Amino acid sequence: MQKSLQRASILYDFQIDKLEKLGGGYENKMYGHNDLTNRIVVRVTPPGHKTETEVRAEMDWLQFLAENGAPVERVVHSKKGELVEIIDTDDGMIPVVCFEWASGQIVKKDDFSPELFQIWGKAVGMMHRLTKHYKPTIVSDGRIQWFDDEYLDRLLIPTHQQKVLDRFDSLIKHFKNLPRTRDSFGLIHQDVHHANLFLDGDRITVLDFDDSVYGFFIFDIANALGFSIWEKQDDMSNEQFAEYFLNSFMKGYEQENHLDEF
Repeated sequence: MQKSLQRASILYDFQIDKLEKLGGGYENKMYGHNDLTNRIVVRVTPPGHKTETEVRAEMDWLQFLAENGAPVERVVHSKKGELVEIIDTDDGMIPVVCFEWASGQIVKKDDFSPELFQIWGKAVGMMHRLTKHYKPTIVSDGRIQWFDDEYLDRLLIPTHQQKVLDRFDSLIKHFKNLPRTRDSFGLIHQDVHHANLFLDGDRITVLDFDDSVYGFFIFDIANALGFSIWEKQDDMSNEQFAEYFLNSFMKGYEQENHLDEF
């Protein structure tokens, strides 16, 4: 890893001795270059996690969203003008990307409020609206469909849990059979929970597009709600919190995007 960071420091012009390991990267390795003259985040993708094509596709979409005003992390070009640099290491070819340092702090449950939920919903709505007009600039973006995600692998369920397996199969079949329209299906973040948001006053920045797939827009809304329920107040039921969250989230979302009624 040290060797790949040294090579990346030349390509992106940062000082390796000022790098700090950052938390939050479950698959990718994240480092912060904490220098006031060049504050960037360095992301190293380990071998076997994502292909070069997949990383380039992720950066291509992210660049499109940023250029069209979405509140997302911004990609830093290398000195050669590349969004992604591929570094040859002893372990194989490793994609490296850099982002601008987002202002603010990661959203915590103490930040939860109707105002935050509305801003959050507006950001997700804008991303969905913009992606309807997105045309990949690479020949094949190599991006998977939602049902091919590794977290939906049927083999993760113990074979003796037949009721769970049956329910899993019925849910996958149900969603696969839903109509895919321009107002219901497209590129989604798929991991837009509060820990992937930076909050700075009344502004947020959406981070971590590593899990992006082709899927139903409503999956992003369900993901935001599902993770938030884990952090809800003790005196609220899941149903009460869902109503509290969605009333504000969807108010912001609908300012930016129309979602199919079904």
